[in-house]
Amino acid sequence: MIWKHCRWVKKMRTLAIVIKRQPTNEYDLLVTLYTQELGKLTAIAKSALKPSSTQGSHLDSYNLIDVELVDGKSWPIMAGAQCLDGRRHIKSSLSSLAIAGFFTEAIHKIVFDGQRDDELWDFLNNVFDSLNGPKGCDDATFAGFQRELITVLGHGAQKENLQATLDRLANARLASGSLLRRVRVVLQ
Repeated sequence: MIWKHCRWVKKMRTLAIVIKRQPTNEYDLLVTLYTQELGKLTAIAKSALKPSSTQGSHLDSYNLIDVELVDGKSWPIMAGAQCLDGRRHIKSSLSSLAIAGFFTEAIHKIVFDGQRDDELWDFLNNVFDSLNGPKGCDDATFAGFQRELITVLGHGAQKENLQATLDRLANARLASGSLLRRVRVVLQ
């Protein structure tokens, strides 16, 4: 029970970045967030997949949202979500989309739930703000972001390949890394 390991409260409002979303039950979404107050957590968005849902459209991947969480039986429940930054430029560029997917997969697989980290919060916002800019992200900037992520995660300067280091930290090969390589080949 992730919520119980975090600061136990009956109701909380915080900023969050949508890391991952997956359907559960008929109309519900299980949404993994990286929140400013609680770190990474998974919450359930009841009825978010219904066509009449006002909350569902705010829960796109990479969005910066203002979310209200209430205590649930096994997962926190998203009582409301308001999109503050939809990051449209990321979603309109295949390269930026692949890079954003790489970092969200890395966070999802490497970072433990319920551990607040202000430095990681700032890092994620910086990456998404850069990707959302008009220039996007070139290879040198991407490598710099990989190095910075490894440092923020507390692993210092690595001599080995950055991708290999992140794969090792995730205890698995990051699938988005191979997607990113294919996208780069297609775009060149």
